[in-house]
Amino acid sequence: MKPKKFGPLDMLLAVAVVAAMGLNVYAFGFRKAPADVNIVVSPTRPLPSKEVPPPTETPDAPPEAPPEPSEPPEAPETPPSEEPPAPEQEPTNGFEEYRGFSDFGSASESDFYWFTVDLRNGPMPEDRTTITDFFSVIGYWKACTEEIPVFSPDDNGMEFFNIEISGSADQSTLTYHTDGFAGYDSSGSYDISAREGESYTGSFSGRELLLGDLEAHGQEITLMEFYWLDGVQYAVGEISYISGERQNIALVRP
Repeated sequence: MKPKKFGPLDMLLAVAVVAAMGLNVYAFGFRKAPADVNIVVSPTRPLPSKEVPPPTETPDAPPEAPPEPSEPPEAPETPPSEEPPAPEQEPTNGFEEYRGFSDFGSASESDFYWFTVDLRNGPMPEDRTTITDFFSVIGYWKACTEEIPVFSPDDNGMEFFNIEISGSADQSTLTYHTDGFAGYDSSGSYDISAREGESYTGSFSGRELLLGDLEAHGQEITLMEFYWLDGVQYAVGEISYISGERQNIALVRP
């Protein structure tokens, strides 16, 4: 069979067929394809997955320490029971037993040989211990006064009696106890009991006790030093009178 030649009509027909096929392909994107058309869709390339790093493991936190036990509340303070104050004890200086002259003893000439003989002929003992505390001189003493000759060498009378020192350093008192005592001079003995209870006030400073007043009492007593020696207490001084007369005075105990 001899092949058929394509003429111009055949060419137009072919162009029409191709155009019709192009319209179908274009329409496929906008309408559903017919059931008898097989459409092959190429598989879609999967997108690269972004790797997610594994979760970082954090070290386990140390267990919490148990709470410290709270201190028990302080018990309210119990006020101390008020006890009556202990009675104050009377201070003592070692001579508290000498509260009466019957125990203390009466002053006599033999008690003052250290004064009338030793000190008259020599100096004060170097190994004495001076007393500077008024409390240590409080209490009873044996006393002796000796006239200092002024108008005549024979005026050297002596008196022996007891005294009591009391009070405080700022307000000191010296009291005479002369009942039953006598004085002695060149003419003999004489009664001095009229001076019983006579007292003089003053003060103690350093080691000196100053009492009385020349203008107010006509008499001034100056005990210049109190001291210890071999367990015995001594004191020495002077008495001045407004008349101009003077006496040495000495104390001793026990």
